[in-house]
Amino acid sequence: MKRGKSKKQTPAEPSFSQKYLIPSSQNVLIMAFYIRFALTVYGELQDKYFGIKYSDIDYSVYTDAAKYLLKGGTPYDRHTYRYTPLLAYLMVPNILYYHVIGKIAFCLCDL
Repeated sequence: MKRGKSKKQTPAEPSFSQKYLIPSSQNVLIMAFYIRFALTVYGELQDKYFGIKYSDIDYSVYTDAAKYLLKGGTPYDRHTYRYTPLLAYLMVPNILYYHVIGKIAFCLCDL
């Protein structure tokens, strides 16, 4: 038996479906973030210019509870607040900086 150089196997090229149809996990997360961000921008426009609100009433309740926290009260000073106090603390940047920060935080948590 004669021994020669063994041929190195080159990795097979990915199939068409692996290359183009099945996105990577990273690409799915990026696309999901952009879609959520676009929906947040659309929601802000609809809330501002149309009669029917895009944002759920609960978001207003969270933000109002954050206002009570900043005034030295508890989130439960808001009549209909029935959530964890942590949620009100997470909404404090809505009051201090910009009212959409909480929505962006929810988008990131959804991913």
